[in-house]
Amino acid sequence: MFELLVISDELILKPGELGDFNKTIEDKLKNKFVNKIVSESAGLCVTLKSIVVRDKIVLPGEGSVQLRVRYISLSSNY
Repeated sequence: MFELLVISDELILKPGELGDFNKTIEDKLKNKFVNKIVSESAGLCVTLKSIVVRDKIVLPGEGSVQLRVRYISLSSNY
């Protein structure tokens, strides 16, 4: 059975990763969650949908950006 889950997470993007902002966020989230067990109750994350950036904070002295994101995940409850 498949479920849609709403998940929140934080990411940090380094200055060199800010070129294609949306693609970088999508790639980082996919590397972190897709084809991995999200939790015992949620199961395997199959794909990500509807990524929304909620907050952006520039880290002083680093130039990195801390992001709070919320996205919908299609998960297989094994």
